[in-house]
Amino acid sequence: MKKSMLAGIASVLIVFALNLTLKSDTDASFLVVLLVFNAFAQGIIALAAAAQISEGNWLSPIGNKLLSMWWLQLLTPFLFVAHAMNLAPYPWTEHPPNAWMTEGLFVARNVGVLLLTAGLAWLLRRSTLKKSSNTTRIAIFYALAFVLSQTLVAMDWLMSFEYPWLSTMFAPLQFVEALFLSTGLAAVIASVFVQKGDKRFLPTQVDAATLFLGFSLFWGGLFYAQFLTIWYGNIPEEVAPLARRAMVSPMRELGILSIVTMFPIPFIGLIPATPKRTPAAVRLFFALAVFGFVLQKIVILMPVATLNPIILIVSGLALTTTLVLAVGDALAVESPMPNPQEHH
Repeated sequence: MKKSMLAGIASVLIVFALNLTLKSDTDASFLVVLLVFNAFAQGIIALAAAAQISEGNWLSPIGNKLLSMWWLQLLTPFLFVAHAMNLAPYPWTEHPPNAWMTEGLFVARNVGVLLLTAGLAWLLRRSTLKKSSNTTRIAIFYALAFVLSQTLVAMDWLMSFEYPWLSTMFAPLQFVEALFLSTGLAAVIASVFVQKGDKRFLPTQVDAATLFLGFSLFWGGLFYAQFLTIWYGNIPEEVAPLARRAMVSPMRELGILSIVTMFPIPFIGLIPATPKRTPAAVRLFFALAVFGFVLQKIVILMPVATLNPIILIVSGLALTTTLVLAVGDALAVESPMPNPQEHH
């Protein structure tokens, strides 16, 4: 068994131990880490699926490398169960408002969709290796499952902390963020080979960095659309959750920093051609986006739950180690190199 898989199993055990021993009835620390890990685990396969559906040969040099990390999704149902062992931080658990918002169904639907998405990721990887004619069809099904899963992440994992607050823009933000970060990771993976002198991966690095820039703009547009809708609607049920975060320090400052690192900095920084061709620059903008993503989730959870720094740091280090080792294993996976005329 690979070291990355052993690290993954160890991470799951560590997370269960932390949640059993340190998690209080108001704590949601591990959810921050789970959101980041799940975004990468599902997003990298969604990116490969999108390339398959659109016949995007630009991703071919690293496509199999991304698909080789499908097994990370096998960890997410167990990690979610660790989070769901104590749902007391969610306000609806004390008096469930309807049959949909009950603890048993909450856990069942999320675990079920996570398993479905992981199964489709495995099928996509298997079909791609066999060069099956069904690969595109499986990629479409995976894309649909990915959107469904990320919608539950938005609606169940996060928005239900503010029940009955609803926002139709929140779910699109979640799956766009997963693709945003995963595109950045794809650029970083390509940059490893570019830095070693293998210029065959340079077009993939440039294309992934360009798409990363595009997702930054798309994310900024969705975020502004959500804010604008809440602002001009001025409905108390919609305004209150935003006001609790935008008008109170330090959440206000952290929120602004999150927005800046996820939109203006990568968008402006990657417009010139040179940064997109420079491995160090690509990695810097990717790291800033990940930092902003983590800050955003902390800001969302701070007013409604407590955050234990020990759980946050230890579980974060454990799952980051798993992800880094998985990327390291993926670098050794062979992927077909497209002909220059087929690159786009």
